[in-house]
Amino acid sequence: MNRNAPFELSLRDVYRVIFRHRQKAIAVFGIVLALVVVYTAVAPRSYHSSAKLFVRLGRENTSLDATATLGQSPVISIPQSRENELNTVVEILASRSLGEQVIERVGLQLFLGESAPEDPMAREKALAAYLQGLNVEPITKSNVVAISYRARDPRVAQKVVAALTDIYLSEHVRLNRTEGAFEFLEEETARVREQLAHNEKRLREFKRQTGIVSPEEQRRLLVTRVARLEDALLDAESALIAGASEARVLRNSLGGLGHIQVTGHGSSLASTAADDVRKQLYSLQLREQQLLSQYTEEHVLVRQVRDEIDRALALLRQRDGAAQAPSHQGQDDVATGIDTLVDQEPRLIALKSQAEETRRQLAEARRDVEQFNENEYRIAELEREIQLLDTNYRKYSDNLEQARIDHSLESRRMSNISVVQPATFEPRPDSPKKALLLIFGAVFATACGVGVSLVRELLDHSLKTPEEIERRLDLPTLAAIPRVERGEYVLSGRN
Repeated sequence: MNRNAPFELSLRDVYRVIFRHRQKAIAVFGIVLALVVVYTAVAPRSYHSSAKLFVRLGRENTSLDATATLGQSPVISIPQSRENELNTVVEILASRSLGEQVIERVGLQLFLGESAPEDPMAREKALAAYLQGLNVEPITKSNVVAISYRARDPRVAQKVVAALTDIYLSEHVRLNRTEGAFEFLEEETARVREQLAHNEKRLREFKRQTGIVSPEEQRRLLVTRVARLEDALLDAESALIAGASEARVLRNSLGGLGHIQVTGHGSSLASTAADDVRKQLYSLQLREQQLLSQYTEEHVLVRQVRDEIDRALALLRQRDGAAQAPSHQGQDDVATGIDTLVDQEPRLIALKSQAEETRRQLAEARRDVEQFNENEYRIAELEREIQLLDTNYRKYSDNLEQARIDHSLESRRMSNISVVQPATFEPRPDSPKKALLLIFGAVFATACGVGVSLVRELLDHSLKTPEEIERRLDLPTLAAIPRVERGEYVLSGRN
């Protein structure tokens, strides 16, 4: 036989090894299983409580804080992704800040026992124990966040989860609002409203003092008044110039008779037609001077007036020539000129007074226009201030209403977080799991027994089977005598 033939371990060999060392394997199996049973019996029980929060879309996702939109048009914020929002909720739930608030609410004794000291180290230990037992995670492909906590007492676990859920709901509302925004907007709205009322009162008082009710209508009336007075002044001055020119012509015509002192108004024998021609001539000459101040000598109007003047002069010369024939006709013309001059003097005085009064009224009207312009500018300035304050007041009022709604929601703890499942109470321990632990212990004990048998077999170098003898000695086996223990041999001999 070949001594170098490879040794193959069959399942029969394994059974034979285990059977040969069965007592040791059974002993190890029993010891290990007993230890597992003892551990299962004395191991501390662990209980857990769980809660679930539903995160939906709400005001927090679609609107900004009231103080963030002051002086702007209404703004809608771009909502973040749902994954980011859920991760934010998870991070806040698992934060130390909320853990400290939970410990403050439920007390250190729930984590460290009844004799827990009130010192920073004790609080740190309690916080570490709290964070170790806490588990927060989002449920896959959903908008739900699961909260669970493990403790030695089911009531403690439920109390911690309930406290954490309640504290987070309040913190979520607070974190999504600007603290003090409602009070700030309330003060600013009251201040702007007071300024608006003050400026409106100033505007009313100013209008009452100036008598301005409708600036546009009063401006139109003032402009019309100034234009009318300017026209009246122009007419009065024109009439005054015409009268003065007529009087000057009369004095010149009567100058050849020496100084004439007018003491009264006698009877007139002059021809009325001649007087009318002279008056028309003077008016045409005045009209000519006015047109020359505006147009050239070649203008149509100027030429027409000059033609009329020529005709009037021709007519007047014709009448003057006819008047020079008889001697008594000249005396009548002198008397007529004196009468006309006597009548002209009071009219000139009246025209002069009328022109001065019209000029005074025009100056007063222009001063009224200047004063009206100043008053109108002041009114426009006050109205601009009032309009600006009114715009600010409306914006502050809108933001105050939004802040009031947010404040009301905060006081009622209304947000986009809803409690799907409140903190559960589970009296059955979550660990250790007895059935699973016993099964695992039995498997482990069996493995230990088999392992001890194999190790014991490897450490034993004696020849136990005919195959081992043939393989080791390279000799054929002639006979096999079964191993007989001493007690069995004595018993066989007696039989």
